[in-house]
Amino acid sequence: MKKPTKQKKKTAQARDNNTVRIAVFCINPSLFNRESFFIANIPSWTSQWKAVAEKHPELDIYIISTLPGLFLYDGQEKEDYGANLHVKIIEEASPAKAAEVIEAISPDIALPASSWTFSLDWMPLNDSLTADILRKKGIRTVSNTKDFSLACFDKHRTHILLEKLGFRTPDYIYVNHELYKADLKKCDASVNVYREYILSKISEMTFPVIIKPVTGLSSQGLRVVKSLEEARSFLDSRRNGSDRIIEEYMEGIQAGLEIHGGYGSYQLFPPMIFSVTNFGITSPRQSIKAGPLSSSKYRLDNLYSEMTRLAESLNFMGCIQVDLVFTGEEWYIIEINSRLSGMTSAYAAAFGTTVPEMLLRDSGIPMNKEADSRNTLMDAKLDLKPYGKMKPVISIKFPVKDSRTFKNVKELLYGGEKKAAAQDRDEVKKHISGITCFYDEEAEQEREKGYCEIILTARKKTEELVTVIKELESLSGNFSDHIFLREAENLLALL
Repeated sequence: MKKPTKQKKKTAQARDNNTVRIAVFCINPSLFNRESFFIANIPSWTSQWKAVAEKHPELDIYIISTLPGLFLYDGQEKEDYGANLHVKIIEEASPAKAAEVIEAISPDIALPASSWTFSLDWMPLNDSLTADILRKKGIRTVSNTKDFSLACFDKHRTHILLEKLGFRTPDYIYVNHELYKADLKKCDASVNVYREYILSKISEMTFPVIIKPVTGLSSQGLRVVKSLEEARSFLDSRRNGSDRIIEEYMEGIQAGLEIHGGYGSYQLFPPMIFSVTNFGITSPRQSIKAGPLSSSKYRLDNLYSEMTRLAESLNFMGCIQVDLVFTGEEWYIIEINSRLSGMTSAYAAAFGTTVPEMLLRDSGIPMNKEADSRNTLMDAKLDLKPYGKMKPVISIKFPVKDSRTFKNVKELLYGGEKKAAAQDRDEVKKHISGITCFYDEEAEQEREKGYCEIILTARKKTEELVTVIKELESLSGNFSDHIFLREAENLLALL
């Protein structure tokens, strides 16, 4: 990467006294090969950020990111971003280096736009470490602490935290891999007492149970087992190579929501309902999310009360995503992620905004800077404005066969060589809020290769989406199956 010239450095530091400089960053600590990945968005992240910059000339926005820069960057390094939007792509992902780059631009506020990474979901922790360095340097940040991000990354710690705070969670057992297989190594034990203890505890659980890695992303590495024998078979096998969490499987409505804010001010988004596979779990490549969940049978007042208590108890800053199950007339927390989620773009569409606008709103940036002192900004409480009413929305995610899938979908829905009947296409197009394609041709497992997501919003009523999905069925032969889309209709009926 070329070092900036002195002239460019001087320009980067100069600004009007009434301008608020904001650094939005995401530092991916996982390896990323740009030659094997295909990522595309409609509308592009560049166009969304340029629109925000044009709308807010009082802001001087810096995007600092490693690749791939989800929610921030499309790969156009030579793009003309405008006078008050700047993009810096860095190669080194260490928190110290990222903080050095961010500090050099002298931001008034810095906030992460953390997303997910395969297969360890640890970008939020890396961004929290970066923010911690910035905070110690006197730069105001709207970021979760490193301790909280670690508690979300490590699902055993998540359980401990939620239990301590008195929230409902599934019954679980933590399995230490080293102890469980201690007798297979040089050990003077004739009986592995720890293994006997774990198996005894599992035998007391209600089956089926879910065995999942302590760290990881989505449902990767997760398996549902129906008996003690099946659980033992897996734990004893070579497939088990790390610490595990064993949870009782909770049959019910799988859902999730996001909470945004910080410094004591929080906004709860209405929950969305999730589709599940034949095994009763969500899939990272083929899934449906729909919302808002509004039926009184879901006891939403109780949910919102508990989620408000959760936000205030955690005292987090930024965004968290909460996975939930509604069963037996009660809501249970499955896990928490301290980052933007697979629902974020759908939420933005449903509220009639964009993810960049959400990030700026949630940062509590004073759009007309009242003070030059960083200390004043550091002590300021977030001033979150209500998002308004959430429109009906559905996110349909299906597996990507290859990098051509995005082109096929784009041509079918927006016209081209494979364009569909104009009337059907135009009806669907009016409700499309976004399309995303993520494909990794070097992924070892088929389930990790990627997905294509289509986000549809209704103007007023959920029934509009049912009609649009029926139209989409007639167009989808090249990229999705009709049975899957009918499942989307069934999900909408549960709202």
